[in-house]
Amino acid sequence: MDELPSKVYSRAFAPVERLEELLGYCNVCGVSQHSFRALEELCRMDPVARLVRNLKITIGQMSDGPIFGVLGEGLTAEEQSFLAELDQKGLPIRTIETAHGLHNVHERRELLKRMRRPFRLAVAAATEFLRESGLEGGITP
Repeated sequence: MDELPSKVYSRAFAPVERLEELLGYCNVCGVSQHSFRALEELCRMDPVARLVRNLKITIGQMSDGPIFGVLGEGLTAEEQSFLAELDQKGLPIRTIETAHGLHNVHERRELLKRMRRPFRLAVAAATEFLRESGLEGGITP
């Protein structure tokens, strides 16, 4: 279900030394400035704010339909691009684990597992609500 690297263990709440190590390897390995800046921004966020940000993104994506693979549908295209670039540049697995942690990959997977059923029920209820209220075609302004 998940794309490469599927066997990465994410380190969501890495110590500052690991974050500095990640950014250092990004510089040495020639990671794009765009990716570097995005990772740097995540590194500067406190872990609670970062977790909230990442889970909000995933919940928003769940409203578009079921998500089965965290590393695919559970991340934004930009986040997927960042992580793929790190892998392509050959960063050590330890730093890739830190990057996955910055994106709360494991926590997103847990959220998806727990929220799949409630979202399925909510979609069914919304469909029924729209049908009963005569709004099946949607609401037009």
